[in-house]
Amino acid sequence: MDDALKYYAQKGDCEEVYEVVRTAIVVRDGKTYRVEVWKSYSNSSKSYTASCYAEDQIEGKTVWVEYLIDSTNRDDADGTLAQALGFLPKAQRATA
Repeated sequence: MDDALKYYAQKGDCEEVYEVVRTAIVVRDGKTYRVEVWKSYSNSSKSYTASCYAEDQIEGKTVWVEYLIDSTNRDDADGTLAQALGFLPKAQRATA
């Protein structure tokens, strides 16, 4: 897939081209988060970035809503995922 996306990005038909290379699901304190790591083929200054979504109920339907995290920018997918996971809210510890 790398070659097809590189070729497509180099054609210049669109402003940005990304591939979602990793997806992680994290549940903390009953809240579910989905973190996606994106590889950029159109912007060499941003090798990998991440976006985050939180599961929510809207009008009786379960949907993914964008959950804003600080900007990520690493040279590898694992480093970007680790950075993004660090931006999720800390789990609350139960007290006795």
